[in-house]
Amino acid sequence: MAAVPGCPTGTVCGVHGLCIEQSVLEPLGFAFDPALIGETCSNGYAEFCGTVGARGACITLNGQTKCQPYKRARSECGPGEELGFINYPLSGGGYDRTTGWCYPDGL
Repeated sequence: MAAVPGCPTGTVCGVHGLCIEQSVLEPLGFAFDPALIGETCSNGYAEFCGTVGARGACITLNGQTKCQPYKRARSECGPGEELGFINYPLSGGGYDRTTGWCYPDGL
């Protein structure tokens, strides 16, 4: 997700911030879309879109499903935006909410 990602080529920063191969995540039900950040997604909702260093999630806002860039904190969102999350349960309880994106406030 960073401009210089910490994951090796061929892997993505996946659930719980772990570097993992796409081929491992897909059989577990994680969806990938070839859309780049800001482009319309062809597969509807997907946890991963974009390219290395510019990853996002395919999210539907106002009836359009686009590749929204991942953000980790509300402070990364612009004026009038809020931070949405994809929640992954943790084995010890609670949720990993490190996968987020910004959306217009008031939706």
